[in-house]
Amino acid sequence: MTALLVFMTACTEEQTILENEPSFENEPIEITQLETGTEVSNSTDVDDAGDEDNENKDQVADEESKNDTNEDVNEVSNNNEMQTPEFTYAVTTKSYNEEAKVDVILTASKNSNVIWEMTWPNIYLSELDPHSEFTIHEDRIYLEVHGELFGINRLTGDEVFDPVQLGVMSKPLVDTDGFIYCEGYYGPFISKVSPEGKIVWQENEPPNAMWPMGIEIDKNYVYVHYENVDSKDYNMVQLRKDNGQMSRLFWLEDNELYFGLVKASSTLKDYPVTFLLDGLKDTAWVEGKQDSGIGETILFQSDTEKVFNKIYIENGYHKSEDLFNANGKVKTIRVTTFDGDIYEFGLENNMETAELHFNKEVKTTRVKLEILDVYPGEKYSDTAITSVSFINE
Repeated sequence: MTALLVFMTACTEEQTILENEPSFENEPIEITQLETGTEVSNSTDVDDAGDEDNENKDQVADEESKNDTNEDVNEVSNNNEMQTPEFTYAVTTKSYNEEAKVDVILTASKNSNVIWEMTWPNIYLSELDPHSEFTIHEDRIYLEVHGELFGINRLTGDEVFDPVQLGVMSKPLVDTDGFIYCEGYYGPFISKVSPEGKIVWQENEPPNAMWPMGIEIDKNYVYVHYENVDSKDYNMVQLRKDNGQMSRLFWLEDNELYFGLVKASSTLKDYPVTFLLDGLKDTAWVEGKQDSGIGETILFQSDTEKVFNKIYIENGYHKSEDLFNANGKVKTIRVTTFDGDIYEFGLENNMETAELHFNKEVKTTRVKLEILDVYPGEKYSDTAITSVSFINE
């Protein structure tokens, strides 16, 4: 799809060009009247001296009104806007009365003056949005229009690579190295694209998954959320950033948080700490010390700040009542945040979910759980935990 790029200028008493901004002084500039979708009101209550000027204005306004009628413009909607130190960027859609189509318009402006504008005309509407939200990363804007990813120099409006067909998405996501991640409706499940516009890897959706609704990056993993699945087995997929390999599937409630990295001070073989996060009753983390596990820790880390006020713990091994009784359970646990706040909680010796309530919102990128005391198992000295969930309500 070809987008139309138009540079704009406006007449002002004083023009200032910020340092490091592109100067358009020697560039060919096309001056164009922007479509605003607003009606022009003609005043007839004027003095004689201004009659001629106002008649001319009325004639221009009538011509603009006729042009709008010919184009069947219905309305202009502002869908996405962001301000930077250089410019204000906005994506709008101009719809039409008689056809199910829109123009998608990306604009860069400064002090209400349009610097450049890029238009994708005559996009036919479907059940999906005609464009995504845009993402700004360094000197670029990334935007999906009609299933294609566009990379645009945000200072000049020039395309930095050819459009990449990836499917409709909610919003491109860029990591610290400049790679772009896109989930796709009616396209690849998820794609990783290089800053040069080359596809690094693509993955198709796992079984029973549909309607991806967003991507997040944490540590070395990419997380894809789903709006709907055929079962409650999972609604989030974790993939490796480097090669796209799916590492796990799990179910995440609307108010539940996740951390990109979890590690334990010790682990019994075949009972890894990642089992704490899979949402399954028949798996559990089991500490790997020779004794009951007092002093063992679990560390949760994230690149972004997490906010929670509860922690849910399924204490012990919940695969069966026999296994619950056979293995050790946590009796007292200490919670330490990155800021050094310390909380201690006592847990019951039963299979009900333990709820750890905090007297405030906890905001942190790192949480450590430490076993202070245990209920010994009837058969094994190992201490197990089936799941840990961070909740913000």
